[in-house]
Amino acid sequence: MSKFKLSVRFSIVTFSTIAVLLFGGLISFVSYLGSKNSVRFLVDSLMDKAAEHIIDKTINYLDAAVLNTDLHETFIENGLLKNKKTKLLEKYFKGIVQTNPQFLSMYYGDELGNFIMAKEMPDHSFSIQRITRKGKKAKIIWEHENKKWFEEKNFQIEILASEDAYNPKMRPWYKEALASKTHAWTDVYVFFSDRKPGITCSRAVYDKTGKFIGVLGIDISILELSQFLSTIKIGTNGKVFLLDSKNQLVAIPSSDPKELEKIMLEETNPEGKKSLKLLTADKMDNPLLSSSFNFYKSNKDNAHKEEFDFFEYGYQGIDYIAKYISFKKDDIEWKIAIVVPENDFMHIVHRNNKYILLISIVLIAVAVLFEFQFSKKLSKPLSLLSEEMRKIQNFDLASDIQIKSFLFEVDNMAQSFHKMRTGLRSFKKYVPDELVRELIALNKEAILEGERRSMTIYFSDIAGFTSISEKLQPEELVEQLSQYLGSASKIITEHNGTLDKYIGDAIMAFWGAPTPLEDHALQACLSAIEHKRVLHLANQELERMGKLPFNDRIGIHTGEVIVGNMGSENRLNYTVIGDNVNLASRLESINKYYGTEIIISESTYELVKDFVEVRILDLVAVKGKHNAIGIYELICEKEEASLEVQKFNSLFNEAVSLYRNKEFQEALKFFQETLRIKSSDLASKVYIERCENYMRNPPSESWNGVYESKTK
Repeated sequence: MSKFKLSVRFSIVTFSTIAVLLFGGLISFVSYLGSKNSVRFLVDSLMDKAAEHIIDKTINYLDAAVLNTDLHETFIENGLLKNKKTKLLEKYFKGIVQTNPQFLSMYYGDELGNFIMAKEMPDHSFSIQRITRKGKKAKIIWEHENKKWFEEKNFQIEILASEDAYNPKMRPWYKEALASKTHAWTDVYVFFSDRKPGITCSRAVYDKTGKFIGVLGIDISILELSQFLSTIKIGTNGKVFLLDSKNQLVAIPSSDPKELEKIMLEETNPEGKKSLKLLTADKMDNPLLSSSFNFYKSNKDNAHKEEFDFFEYGYQGIDYIAKYISFKKDDIEWKIAIVVPENDFMHIVHRNNKYILLISIVLIAVAVLFEFQFSKKLSKPLSLLSEEMRKIQNFDLASDIQIKSFLFEVDNMAQSFHKMRTGLRSFKKYVPDELVRELIALNKEAILEGERRSMTIYFSDIAGFTSISEKLQPEELVEQLSQYLGSASKIITEHNGTLDKYIGDAIMAFWGAPTPLEDHALQACLSAIEHKRVLHLANQELERMGKLPFNDRIGIHTGEVIVGNMGSENRLNYTVIGDNVNLASRLESINKYYGTEIIISESTYELVKDFVEVRILDLVAVKGKHNAIGIYELICEKEEASLEVQKFNSLFNEAVSLYRNKEFQEALKFFQETLRIKSSDLASKVYIERCENYMRNPPSESWNGVYESKTK
């Protein structure tokens, strides 16, 4: 260990001074970051201005339809226009479509299913369609300025069954208008005959008396919005896109018809009918849009980034800046997507930064050579100390590593840490590991407190310990008892139990605290079975060595207890109290009466019956209790039970059932048979004696088979 030690303060000052001298070049890097933030602020502002312009243009573009639907309703209310005068209505509709280039058609449908439409055809001529319903027939009439449209299948005069003809009442624009108090908007879709994306604005129409008379609709083409977006310039290569609420492309920055067709996809349904639909942003053959949208979507769905809209991302080695801005127009909710290569604004900053970076690299290289040697000696002991402290946090005290450092404070800390770990090892022998881990994890000081919790309680006691202790030397007794208690405690801990205390040769443990445990009853039973297996092997070894074996009895009960820190403010014990704790202790004692090794209560049995082999023992009212409980002898795990054991238990259980039904003569025969199979079975002898007694002295009518134990 080095005799020369430095203080932490001196080391920090020395290192900081050298770092300031060597890393002066980092000032340039900070300058670069400042420049970049300024550029980001500028780009963000430009994007906001562009978005405001686009929103104003889009709303004004769509507002024309709202204005005309409102105007039509005003004309109807004031008697200036009547829906029954179809010629006048057709002329009015045609005039509206002609004066609004974005309108493709204007139409009206009434509650009888009649329909009138003025439509601008793809060749910019006008056509009028009327659908009149009478009875079960619907007559479809077309009037075309350009006669060639009569040759097209969808624009011919015909008479159809009413249900086969176009019915405005079944269309979304009609239904949505009825549901709205003012005007309504459909989602963006592709008009089949025009092969143009568009949207429909509709409004329910009422007469002077407020009676509903029909719905007015206007189809609006939104291709002109793409032409408008192509005029928006942000940087050299920036692009602007318009998306609807379903993330479908509404407009792209282009006036080329072939380019605009890329936002539409033709699909064929199983019946062979073709239809057009808009592509979503992630499926668009435009890497600038799809890459930014995929990045935006993945981060927008993150609950911690609910306000995520302005972001930077990389794609194929190029950095981009993007912004997604949502806006609403009545029921319409669209998004503006703006994407621009970062280099459009940062190319000068990047060039200057390359020169600064070269200088900084030289300075940093020199600093690293010095820092490498210094930090190696500084960080190694701190890293070791940090790792050892992490182990302490998990109450892992097995390590014996000695940490040394040339720093005075670190070395002093390491020595104190070593002493603390040694003290905790001793402390660990008095307190349950899980309890300490929980207190450390919760950063909580132990205080007087308790809570009600359903748990499983375990008591064990060595049979005839007093007589055994009189036959052994004190040293032999302590050694043998230590081995017994150590083995039992290890098994309890391995099965997630908490060792409460040793009461002389007895052990008290519980399952379900401090850490909740769903299968606490099963773990307690498995612990008892494993303990008996290990104890049997240990006793064989003791007998081989000529020593007295230990045989113990175990009682297990599940119920509600109070668990927590008990005692005084200065001295605490983490334990359980309550009647159910006392009951578990009584079950351990009552093993003597039946000649059994492990007894579990009925509440425990109900939780473990699918996993362990048991036999019914009795209905018992233990000393100090008036209510009887069912008790069972725990034999082994289900899969370990041999056919002989299962047969014996089945026979014994049948005998107990006959006994409880007051069929003492028949029960006696069964118990005699179980005693013949297992001559050492004290429980069979107990029941034989009871049966013979009740055959001579029958019990009262109120007898329910309960045995009142007089043993504590």
